[in-house]
Amino acid sequence: MASLLSRVVLGAGLAAAVTCWGPSLAGAQPADKPLGPSENDKQVAKQLTKSGIAAQDAGDYDRAIVLYKRAYARAPHPVLLANIALAHRLAGHNDEALTYYERYLAADPNGSEAAPSRVAVKELKDAGATSKPDLDKAPTVTEEPDPEPEAPIQTPAPEPAHPADTAGNPGGSLRLTGIVLGGAGIATLALGGYFGLRVRSLQADARDAADGGITQQMLEDMYKADGEAAERNQFICLGVGAALLVGGAVTYWLGHRQGRDTPTTAWTPLVGGGFAGIALTGSLR
Repeated sequence: MASLLSRVVLGAGLAAAVTCWGPSLAGAQPADKPLGPSENDKQVAKQLTKSGIAAQDAGDYDRAIVLYKRAYARAPHPVLLANIALAHRLAGHNDEALTYYERYLAADPNGSEAAPSRVAVKELKDAGATSKPDLDKAPTVTEEPDPEPEAPIQTPAPEPAHPADTAGNPGGSLRLTGIVLGGAGIATLALGGYFGLRVRSLQADARDAADGGITQQMLEDMYKADGEAAERNQFICLGVGAALLVGGAVTYWLGHRQGRDTPTTAWTPLVGGGFAGIALTGSLR
């Protein structure tokens, strides 16, 4: 049986059964009928033949015979007769196999399966098989509905690009700005701390100088201007640093909130004779 399988190519039969409808098939049909099956019949026959091959490969030969016959009823291509013959022979139905091989050769004597079919006919006759001319002359099986034709694969249309927020990170710039402002505030506070230490250092130097007998006027000339400048810078740096730190925290929070609501805010720098800072106005909801 393995030698038989190596001689019969079912894949070629499947392709021929659903794509090629030659002159021999057209000439075999009555003049008052269409020259070939409809496109729907071809698609259904293709699916039935695929299922028949799968059943045959699984060893379910009786099921394969039924499916091949249903495919032939939809699209009577001669190669399906060869498929039915092979399934019968694999199932041990030698008389039926001989009958369908002879029908195939009568319908398409020069077809793709003609040579292996002639070999199979000779082997079956040598084994004592007898042809049955009246067997299933018009095989039609209606025990189950035919499958629906395969629908063409629909390719989904690409989604339109969103015009806004292409980075997918709403509020990212505000959060980054908040981090930068916070960092600048910390650095400015540190500078204010430096000037505070400078004020203390000048005060200590002045006390030491006073203990050494230096007059008040000399102390003022030596330390007053530097001390006042250091103290002024201390307050400015501490004020600005605190404002930057608070502003950075608020800006980061606004960036975190962006996308949930749209608060409106504005920053206003404030600089006076003895102070400096930043005013935040607007809604923080």
